[in-house]
Amino acid sequence: MTEETNPVGRPKLFKNAEELQAKIEAYFTKQNELQADMLEPMPIYTMAGLALALGVDRKTITNYSKDEEFFPAIKLARAKVEEMVEQRSLAGLGTAGAIFNLKNNFGWRDSRDIEHSGSVPMQIVFAEGDFEEDQD
Repeated sequence: MTEETNPVGRPKLFKNAEELQAKIEAYFTKQNELQADMLEPMPIYTMAGLALALGVDRKTITNYSKDEEFFPAIKLARAKVEEMVEQRSLAGLGTAGAIFNLKNNFGWRDSRDIEHSGSVPMQIVFAEGDFEEDQD
């Protein structure tokens, strides 16, 4: 009889994706209930809050997302958090914090387009001997 072991690091906290999904759903349900109790216009989901509810840190959530079995559950949870942060930002609720969160947790970035028109004078200077002829 052989027992499956994790050769590197600690064993996984969740036995399977269903167990992880149940914990994730419990987090979102709790946040929705808190929102209703506090008369907030919308729930507040965070990656740190999700990690806390799962009993792990944010880095562990990232590590779980690299596992094919757990990837779909983590991807959906991250998308839910991202959507809420974006909605709160667009509603003017904690805009600066929302922007920070979207950039640091979801890869959003500012971009600046620079348009250039007109000509730029250019002078090309050749050094003596740059164009010597081959004397074969």
